[in-house]
Amino acid sequence: MSYLPVANQVAEMCTDDTGSRTEYFNVPNVRFEGSRILLNGTTTSANDLLAWALKKYTNLPEQAIWVQFSPENKLTADQALLPIAKALPRLQIRRADFTFFCPKVLPRR
Repeated sequence: MSYLPVANQVAEMCTDDTGSRTEYFNVPNVRFEGSRILLNGTTTSANDLLAWALKKYTNLPEQAIWVQFSPENKLTADQALLPIAKALPRLQIRRADFTFFCPKVLPRR
C-alpha cells in the first residue's frame, strides 16, 4: 500500500468549506489503534469500512480519505485499506500523522 502525504494537516483536515478553522476533523478519517479501526471516531470492522467506502465513494467525483496509524499498526491498516484501494482505484488515501488532532481554535483579538 502507498499513501499520499498530508502536507498541511490543519488546512486539509480541520478547515470547513467556508475556510473557517474547526477543532474537529472535517474529512472522513480512519484511525487504526492496535486492533481497533475507528471511522470518524466510531469503532468499525474492516468489512464495514469497505461497505461504507463503496457506498460513499462509488459515484463521487472527488474521492479521498484520511488515515492515521502508527508504524506498528501499518500492517493492520494495509490489510483493511487494500480491498478499498482495489475496489475504488481513484480513491486518494491520505496519511496524516498518528498523533495529529485538530488544535484548539483560539479566539481572535
